[in-house]
Amino acid sequence: MSLNVVLSVVVCTHNRADDALECLRVLHEQIDYATSEVILVDSASSPVQQQHLQSGVADLERPVYVRLEEAGLSLARNSGLAQCKGEWIAFVDDDAVPDPNWYEKLLLVLRKAPGDWGAIGGRIVPIFPVSGSPNLEPRWKRYLSINDTVGSRDCTAKFELIAANSCFRRAALDAVSGFPTELGRSKASLLSGEDVLVMWRIRRLGWKIWYDGSFCVGHKIPRERLTKRWVRARAYWEGISAIRMARLLDDRVRVGFVLKAALATPVLAVLSILMPKGNEWDLRFWYDLGVVIESFGFGPKSSGA
Repeated sequence: MSLNVVLSVVVCTHNRADDALECLRVLHEQIDYATSEVILVDSASSPVQQQHLQSGVADLERPVYVRLEEAGLSLARNSGLAQCKGEWIAFVDDDAVPDPNWYEKLLLVLRKAPGDWGAIGGRIVPIFPVSGSPNLEPRWKRYLSINDTVGSRDCTAKFELIAANSCFRRAALDAVSGFPTELGRSKASLLSGEDVLVMWRIRRLGWKIWYDGSFCVGHKIPRERLTKRWVRARAYWEGISAIRMARLLDDRVRVGFVLKAALATPVLAVLSILMPKGNEWDLRFWYDLGVVIESFGFGPKSSGA
């Protein structure tokens, strides 16, 4: 590892070249390449998208381009991690737009970070495709990777970090072998939880997790993610992700967790009929349904199913 590289910024993308290059250009205007680096991981984008990415990266000159022939978010993050030279690794989603002072603010946080901080989550504000802010339930906002709270606080006990705008100490990620490829978006599924599993694992090793709202990104929200059909599917996959994560953690409390979901599902099913779609009760029903189906072996056989 090069001692003079403090921060490595990794952007992973799959078939969103325009968004990824916008993110890269905003970062490029801020980054001091004497102490930091930017790595774009192309996660098996189509040939047309690949060419667009390569051309855009070549125009900027300094970012590093990495091409993968197999898609998968965790795989892409791990590939980016393998290329990094920094003590800290920041991950920014390809559809995120960092604030103009994102880099400066993050470096200020890193300079004061104690040696036991393993991860730091930043603020994420939505960029909606329509004028005004739609009235979304808290669970719906969470599924959109929105965390627009301000301030700075220890969130080791209750995670607030969202990987769309996050920074991990390299030593902490190495200690848990990076992101689990059994979780994370792949193909057409909405499987998630890879960042949460990493936090569980580094917490068990004694690392602390912090939230700091000073370094912020805007996160583009596609129009389809404001539909009730999408958010119900997202809640269902969140339940599947929770059980797969518990298995990987060998979590013994899973039995009680599943039993609670099984008992609640019939009641929530009634409430989901009576309440508007996308309501908290409705989304809790779809989440618990995913928990139950996956627990009893009826879930999809792979993340891409």
